Amino acid sequence: MNPAIKFGRRHGLNLFFACFFLSLYSFSLIGFAAEKVRVGVVTDGEGSTVQRAIDLFTGEISELIREEFDVTLDKSKTLHANWSVERLNEAMRTLYADPEVDIVLALGFVSSTVAARTPNPPKPTFAPMAFDLEGLPRSGDSSGVANLNYIAEQIRFREDLQTFREIVPFDRLGVVVDRSIHDAIPELERTGREIAQDFGIEIEFIFHDDATDDLTARVPANIEAVMLGPLPRLNASARQDFIAALIARGLPAYSLVSTTAVHEGALAASTPDADWVRLARRNALNIQSVILGENAADQKVSFDRKRRLTINMETARKLDISPRFDILSVASLLNEDAGLEGPRWSLSEVAKEALAANLHIHASAAGLAAGAELENRARSRLRPQISTALAATQQREDSPAVVRGAPETMSNIHLNASQILYSEAANAAKEVEQARHKSRVAGHRTLELDIVQAASVGFLQILKAQTALDIHRRALELSRINLDLARDRVAVGAARASDVYRWESEVASARQAVLAARAAREQAMDALNHLLHRPIAERFSTEPASLTDPSLMVSRNDLVSLIDRQRAVNAMVEVFVTEGLANSPELRQIDSEIAATERQLQSHRKSYWSPEVSFNIQSDQLLGAHGSNSNPESYQSDWRVSLNFSLPLYQGGLRKSNIARETHTLNQLEFRRKAEQSRIEQAIRSNLHAAQSSYAAIELAASAADAARKNLELIQDGYNGGTVSIIAYLDARDAFLNADLRSTDAVYNFLIDLMNLQRATGAFDFFLDAASMDDMAQRIRKKMTDDS
Repeated sequence: MNPAIKFGRRHGLNLFFACFFLSLYSFSLIGFAAEKVRVGVVTDGEGSTVQRAIDLFTGEISELIREEFDVTLDKSKTLHANWSVERLNEAMRTLYADPEVDIVLALGFVSSTVAARTPNPPKPTFAPMAFDLEGLPRSGDSSGVANLNYIAEQIRFREDLQTFREIVPFDRLGVVVDRSIHDAIPELERTGREIAQDFGIEIEFIFHDDATDDLTARVPANIEAVMLGPLPRLNASARQDFIAALIARGLPAYSLVSTTAVHEGALAASTPDADWVRLARRNALNIQSVILGENAADQKVSFDRKRRLTINMETARKLDISPRFDILSVASLLNEDAGLEGPRWSLSEVAKEALAANLHIHASAAGLAAGAELENRARSRLRPQISTALAATQQREDSPAVVRGAPETMSNIHLNASQILYSEAANAAKEVEQARHKSRVAGHRTLELDIVQAASVGFLQILKAQTALDIHRRALELSRINLDLARDRVAVGAARASDVYRWESEVASARQAVLAARAAREQAMDALNHLLHRPIAERFSTEPASLTDPSLMVSRNDLVSLIDRQRAVNAMVEVFVTEGLANSPELRQIDSEIAATERQLQSHRKSYWSPEVSFNIQSDQLLGAHGSNSNPESYQSDWRVSLNFSLPLYQGGLRKSNIARETHTLNQLEFRRKAEQSRIEQAIRSNLHAAQSSYAAIELAASAADAARKNLELIQDGYNGGTVSIIAYLDARDAFLNADLRSTDAVYNFLIDLMNLQRATGAFDFFLDAASMDDMAQRIRKKMTDDS
């Protein structure tokens, strides 16, 4: 046995005297490195879950004291009780009697609870997983029993039940627990039933007996919700299958043990997995203290878990459960955006979908088709015009026409055909409509570019909103951690209560920020759905946008790497300005309006001397006549051919007014074109400068975030140690969170500037084929290298 353990058992020597004695004889911690501490382990039974607990607890022991002592964890000294209290007591007696075992570690809910109730253990015994029930020895916050230290977790079943019911209502609850735990600690069932009765809930305990047990079949049909207690005989695969079967039956599950089950599909839990690490570390510290000379009877036994609600949102969606916003704001949410029924969008896909599906574009296309008919209508005047008319006439017997020899009843058909041989007005109307249709086409192209820009920028805004939401969630989690730390420090007198109040305020503010960030993301999604003509309420997942997207020319490193001198940037500006002016649908629209106005002006000027020439044929065919005079020769068929020349001589000043109006309109359009050309050039230059700046900011923002993170780590250590004020810590935390947000947003800001630049140039990379993109890149590269 280790001498330090023997030394710690001597009555009348406290830790101070022991340390003094050791220092007097020139002992040091290094001197204990050669001493062996042999640990024997007893567990409830064998299984993968038990083995993970062994690895965790023994690993913490080795990690903590391996530099001071040679800790031996021999597998042959690990005994399993095979889920039997009788076998457990036998295993304990075996380890107590084994001279090669210095310390006994009872791992398992049953093992720890039974060991904690063992009177006068002959060797230092540690039971870190005991339930805080009546019958456990206690003196203040220690066991008060020589050689005994247990760690008892307060039973929080009432809080768990209330939390579970706030997420989803139910009246009939099933609690699944290992039968060995129930049989060894029957107080658990009694306590659970009493608490459930206070809530008006019917409770049914469901026991797991064996690793091959069909647990799902044991859940009664009338159960509305399930709580998962300790199930050490259920391996991870079987547990996942069980949870999946519960979901298939529409049953929400809440884990009383850890959030591991939530990751496997359970709806919720309030016990973080990190608490098990804290528990294992506390146990290792207690063992270290005993090895160094303290008595196990004096080590703390209480353990307060840092409760933190975790909800699996994918499971909630499968079960059609919608937790309240106030619950969501305090919970850690798993799979919040995963498994959405909507599509998964990328930047290029959003741009293409907007072009194909946007209703404004469809409406504009319909208007474009209607406008094309205006051109056809104008052209129709220059084509042959043919008309016919059928007439039937009935006259009185004594009418003058009948008296003169006309028949009383007569029917005939009239045919008329005409063709404009020359008409300046008609020719001008056709050509004006042709120009106006080109203007409408350019206007439609302008709308398409605007919609693609709005959709792509809207998509990037969603990514930014998601980033902000993630940052605010991290800030909330950080505030919660520090609130727990502040409470612990206040409890031991290392801090003032004002720190707790400040962190409570920070948590409340962080929750508000999370809600606002979530609302911003939802609004951005609604806006994008509107642009894509998707159901507004549809939620979708997103592909992160990056500079390596092959649909973007910026992914070409050989091109981007040339932007290292102002002269090269100036050359790129000139290329983009040239391309933008050539591609601009706004300029093409104005040019078409100018062409239409010039043609109309020309027509008005020609109207003084240019006649309209037309050819006309008329035919009048008698179909029949009745009554007196029904066959007079004078009423047979007739026809006429004419060539017409028409020239208005005076229209009250109309032609002069038309010329003046079109002249002023032409001047207006020319000024508009110059202004639009200047605006386009300014927009291209401005957006290119913005893109240049935001591109350089990517690396700078990353460096700033890294420095802020390192600074926060230093300040955090100082704050944890009590050497840094809460104000200094909050300043460092806010600096880090803001720098982290700017770093993540930097790429999105650059891509937004890039989308604005491409809109200004009138062409988006998404719609260029590989050959066109290569050609464009080659022209930019050549211009930049030639001018540099």
